[in-house]
Amino acid sequence: HVVKLPPLDVSDVSEALQQRCGVATEAASEAARLSGGNYTLALELTGEEAAEKLEEGLKYLRMAVTGNAPMLMQIIENWSRNLSRQDITQRLSGLTIWLRDAGVWQAYGEDDAKSHLKTSKKDDVLSKLAHGFKTGGIIEAWREIEESKLAIKANCSPLMVLTALALKIKRCFSV
Repeated sequence: HVVKLPPLDVSDVSEALQQRCGVATEAASEAARLSGGNYTLALELTGEEAAEKLEEGLKYLRMAVTGNAPMLMQIIENWSRNLSRQDITQRLSGLTIWLRDAGVWQAYGEDDAKSHLKTSKKDDVLSKLAHGFKTGGIIEAWREIEESKLAIKANCSPLMVLTALALKIKRCFSV
């Protein structure tokens, strides 16, 4: 039997990170928010590598939506050759964090999204993502990312999965 527990309150996760691990207040709040109340994920997001993974995921996303094939293929080849399957799926999980926040931006508008997200992410990035995706495109892109993560975990070729995913994400983007 599997027991599923609801996510913790974000403020509780932030407080635990500060008290148990000595994480700075701002970093703990951001990690807790990004994790959606998942303490283990929040803990992973406090390291320096986490920020790099989020940025690498964003770079992949930018290259996919802009259609910059040479840079995109360089990222895909690098990830396929040099990263473990777990590292690749972590970067793809970073994409879903960006998409989640862009979805909030798209749904609530700039002012309400800023107050709701309370994020240190670049507002211009979220704005461009929110305005660039077609209606329903963020949800579709998210679904494709989750399917791609499963395919990579199921031992499919990362090169093929990441290339196909980039094309699918591009179709969800309107520009």
